[in-house]
Amino acid sequence: MSQTPSRGVPKFLYLIIIILLTGMFYYAEYIDTSDPEKVIADFYSSYFTGDYQATANNLSVFWSVNYLPQYATEEPVNLVAKRETIVKETAELIKEMDAGNPMPDNLSIKVLPDYTRTMPNSAVVVYSFLEDGKEVGKSVSILIMEDRQYRILSWQPIPDEALETVKDIDLEALDKNFRDLMAAKTE
Repeated sequence: MSQTPSRGVPKFLYLIIIILLTGMFYYAEYIDTSDPEKVIADFYSSYFTGDYQATANNLSVFWSVNYLPQYATEEPVNLVAKRETIVKETAELIKEMDAGNPMPDNLSIKVLPDYTRTMPNSAVVVYSFLEDGKEVGKSVSILIMEDRQYRILSWQPIPDEALETVKDIDLEALDKNFRDLMAAKTE
């Protein structure tokens, strides 16, 4: 007497699928963090194309607080918890600030990886602004780890003569300060 094989899906495949999905979730949630150089590239790419939501999403809530006074007295942990709302308000603010200031089509940036420094809670990235492929200036950005992603906290122009000073920044102290900030609660 011969038996016909069942036509269902083997039960071990369900187990493999569950294990794979769990592994993917764990990786995405706890291991994969944003690359600070990619954050800078995404920020300017979205800004240059007028995608203010993506632009604001790459900014730290601590940057936004400088322009959204209603959050000035919030504890750091509360600011991060309200990130979604703050990002929306920041996107609107950037859109209003840019109204009537058309962006040239020929702008881009080039990250200078020799100056990128990364720690668990902070990073420093230097990049050139290009207009029609020609360098028109450089900037340096400080990023903070916020909600498991690097976000831009500040940026400023940097002259060529000062580039080497980027390598002298005490990133360990900066990293500790950011870690303390993210753990701080007002008494």
